[in-house]
Amino acid sequence: MERCGDNVQMERCGDNVEVERCGDNVEVERCGDSVQMERCGDSVQMERCGDNVEVERCGDNVEVERCGDSVEVERCGDNVEVERCGDSVQMERCGDNVEVERCGDNVEVERCGDSVQMERCGGDSVQEVAWVRSSVEVEGMER
Repeated sequence: MERCGDNVQMERCGDNVEVERCGDNVEVERCGDSVQMERCGDSVQMERCGDNVEVERCGDNVEVERCGDSVEVERCGDNVEVERCGDSVQMERCGDNVEVERCGDNVEVERCGDSVQMERCGGDSVQEVAWVRSSVEVEGMER
């Protein structure tokens, strides 16, 4: 789907969804395989229980809820909130703040922005790579 309007709401239980948007908001609910989204608008809300999600954003905020395998987020906007109970999260940010809540295995964060807040309650390792400004806060809890 290619949209330059107001909103797109998609519910999928199939294989893959590709959405290109330059409008206002996109809401995607997926229980299939893969979702690829390219956004230069305002907000993206994604709920996934499938395999992988790739989101490229240069807008305002991205909210991703995942209970699958992997999430890759590339952001140069304002904030990213990721809630994961799966395997891995890879985030590349040059914006303001990143909030990551994880009870899975590993988190890799590359930041050149302001702050990173991470809450961990499981798994193996947490890595923070290449922060330039401000602070990095990491809280780890064993279940």
